[in-house]
Amino acid sequence: MLNLDFTHKTTQATPRLHAVATEFLRVSNDVAELHKLSSKLTSDPYLFVEFVKTIRGFLSVQTALGLSGEIDTVFLQVIKGWFPDLITETFSFLIVVRIINLFNKRANSKVYPDILRRIGNNALYLTRNPLRGICLVEKAINVRDPDCTVFIALKLHSHYVELSFEELGSNIVEKLLSVVLKKTLEFAKERRVDLFRDLVEKLTPLLDLLRGSQGNNIAAIIDLDKSEVKDSSLYAVAA
Repeated sequence: MLNLDFTHKTTQATPRLHAVATEFLRVSNDVAELHKLSSKLTSDPYLFVEFVKTIRGFLSVQTALGLSGEIDTVFLQVIKGWFPDLITETFSFLIVVRIINLFNKRANSKVYPDILRRIGNNALYLTRNPLRGICLVEKAINVRDPDCTVFIALKLHSHYVELSFEELGSNIVEKLLSVVLKKTLEFAKERRVDLFRDLVEKLTPLLDLLRGSQGNNIAAIIDLDKSEVKDSSLYAVAA
């Protein structure tokens, strides 16, 4: 193995990146050596972040992923610690996605929720990146994970107006409001019928706008209620 010096400052990273990529290629058929090299690389998270932002770094790590649970765990730990720095870059973003998929296939149920929570906690930072970050937040909301949605809503709560003026940001605001309103309708229908009836009355004129948009699930609740009311009325007349 090359005698890689991992003690220099990250400002001297360029020749080191080349050396690490070369070493990954040399040991690519040796899982044990790949594990050692992966551990050494991730011991300097600054270098790792710079490495996986490059095409050679991406290909090197991509080749090592999936060869053993130990290697995947090494990369997972550094990804969890440096999530915001990795998720907004093209190649490192693909590494994060690959890690999530690998642990999902192994039925590791803790990894996916953990990543979702990290997306929620970094929601404001991610919305500043219009390419991957803001799309990732939107996809996380679509997963309908309650904890993740709460984290996102809390992190963005004082920025809704600002986001609503942005093309992609407005989608996030619309999705969050839709989720909150849907939960309110479901809660009111079960425990506060008077509030539910009031909400239905106020939302009914907006049904056409809600259908075919983020509010489609809200329209479905109102349509179902109207159908149930109609059926109960017909039953009462028949009786």
